[in-house]
Amino acid sequence: MKKITILIAESHIEQAEFIKKALIKNNVEISIIDATINNGEEMKNAIVDLKPDLVLTNEVKSDIPATDIIREIQSNINEHQPIFIICSGYSENDIELLCSQKRIWAYSVSKPIDYNDLAIEIENIVNGNTSKLKKHLYFNFSKINLETAIRFIEDNSTSYIFDPGYAEISQKLSEINEELNKYPKKVRDKFIEFKRLEDMNSMYEYSFIYQFFHSRINK
Repeated sequence: MKKITILIAESHIEQAEFIKKALIKNNVEISIIDATINNGEEMKNAIVDLKPDLVLTNEVKSDIPATDIIREIQSNINEHQPIFIICSGYSENDIELLCSQKRIWAYSVSKPIDYNDLAIEIENIVNGNTSKLKKHLYFNFSKINLETAIRFIEDNSTSYIFDPGYAEISQKLSEINEELNKYPKKVRDKFIEFKRLEDMNSMYEYSFIYQFFHSRINK
């Protein structure tokens, strides 16, 4: 079984070393990628070339903020999607605002932090357990991501036909539709608009679900 890998993209070299030592000291079952990251461009290239499972990064880089790199990567879910952990000197509220504005999915923690505690939380994430780190659940519905999700849905659009409950649901919908035809047009139009909005909402939900799973299988 392939060992989970982590890229420590902390551009403060001393702090990067503290994090590595804490992971080793706490026997976290994770392979630390041997790479030194000095700026955002190097962080992006390392993610593309090395395909880490996790990326731990600070926010402020000499060239471009880490959250901009995360947004760029998450704007195309056809590419490799690691789990991001932002370890920043910014406050929790500031990090939350950045993630919200840029529509990115990441964990975060504010400095200063005990690196042993951080190592334990990384272990929780690696093992799929609940972490005390703040989780920002924003997803990037870029044109590419939506088109990918739509293709995914189209390719699997007939799968439901073979579900045992499909015929029963279809019959009930037909009966309800017949009942609705007895209502005045104004009422029927409300139901039609409700259905249209419900379908649009489902499209966004499917894109969310696809990106969630794609981030775990595209490694």
